[in-house]
This record gives sequence, structure tokens and C-alpha cells, in this order.
Amino acid sequence: RRGGEAWTVRNALVVLSTPPWYQTFWARSTFVLLGAMLLIGLGVLFQRIKQGSELRRLSTLQRLSEERRRIAADVHDDLGADLSHLLGQARMVQAGNAGIEQLTEGIGRSMDKIDDIIWSLDPERDTVRSTADFIETWTRNYAHAHGLDFRSGIKVSAHEPTIRADQRRELALVMKEAMRNVVKHAKARSIHLSVIMETGRMKLVLQDDGEVSPIGRTSERRSGSANMARRVERLGGRSYFEPVAPRGTRFIVELDLEGRPKE
Repeated sequence: RRGGEAWTVRNALVVLSTPPWYQTFWARSTFVLLGAMLLIGLGVLFQRIKQGSELRRLSTLQRLSEERRRIAADVHDDLGADLSHLLGQARMVQAGNAGIEQLTEGIGRSMDKIDDIIWSLDPERDTVRSTADFIETWTRNYAHAHGLDFRSGIKVSAHEPTIRADQRRELALVMKEAMRNVVKHAKARSIHLSVIMETGRMKLVLQDDGEVSPIGRTSERRSGSANMARRVERLGGRSYFEPVAPRGTRFIVELDLEGRPKE
């Protein structure tokens, strides 16, 4: 009773309702946070993919640029010098001071160099078999031109992995340098070339029957050997010499075509 009035409080039932866990403040906050983190992660992933694609594009452009510079250097330094020499010989022939034989030989050398440049640029030649055939043909011709007997053994199938243009060009230059060293220093009578492909590894062997260890007896030969070794190392391979009993030297190049070259 209050103020002269009487009132009655009846029994009341109070029901407290709890919302599902996923509708709570903390659950919603967690969902928002996870969503933001997911969006950020996707953004970072997309950015990295974009950057990787850009880096690959720049790397490709850099390789193309380097190849163009290499071609320009080959044409200018090598072929250009030969053509200038041929021009001088032609003028001497015209003046009656030289024979036609020297001019013909010079033209032949220039044509060979043009063929080399074309071969190095042709993408259809980016195979192990093409590389082996090119090295074999060049070595045979060079051996015969210097009165050496030549034998070869090529164990490469037509289904071997591809080989990049820079790899096959470097291999060709290494084997050419080795062959020139044999002709110039070894006093050999015969040459044997082997090219073997086994489980992703390419092995080239140039064996002569001349003086043992023709490389390394003069500064010129040491320089030539070092240049060959550096070329092979840049490709991720190795090169070395072995004496052959009773007479001769074996030059060996081993290259893992499934590996990456050194930059």
C-alpha cells in the first residue's frame, strides 16, 4: 500500500534470449577481420604474380637485347673483318698483285661464318641432335682441311630435350677452340669426336693422338683453356683434360641440360 492505494504484483515470467554464436559481436568482428585479411592476401598474391610476370618479361627483353648485341658484335668483329680483308684481296687481284686462290678461300671462310650465324639464330636448331650434327660437321671439315683423320660417334636420339640458342652456340665455340688447339699444338694425326646424351646430361669428348696435354705449355694455351672452361662454367657444366695412353689427350665437356646456367 502506498499513498492510500493498494496494488498487486503478479507473478511474471522473464525469458532471456541468447543469439547464435555467429551473430555475436565477437564473431562478426572476427569475420570482418578474416575477410579483410583475405582481401589483403589476395591483393598481395595478385601483385606478386604481376611483378613476377613483369620480371619474366624484362628478363626476356634483356636476353633478346643481349642476343642482338651478340649478333651485332659477331657481324662487326668477325664477319666484317673478313669482308674487309676480302675487299683488300679483290683489289690486289684486280691490280694483278695476288692470286685468285686466296680470294676464293677468303670467300669460303666468310660463307662458313654466315652459316654459323644463321644456325645460331634458327629456333628450329634448338635441339641436342642439331647441335651434335653441327659440331661433328665442323670438326670433320676442319680436321680434313688440316690433313687429320677423323672419326666420330654420336649417341643422341631425335627425342632428346631442347637446348637453348646460347647453350648450343657456347658449346660450338668451345669445341672449335679445342679443335684449333689440337691442330696448332698437339702434332696429332687423327681426331675422334664423341657426343653422348644420357638422362639429361650431354657429354662431348674430343680425343687426339698427339702430344700429351697440348694445353697449358704456353701462356697462349693456358688462356685458351681458361676461356673454354669459363664458357662451360657459365652454362653450368664442367670441362677437363685427360691423358690418353700411349699418346694423346682427351678433352671432355659435361653439361646438365636440365639445370640452369649461371648468370
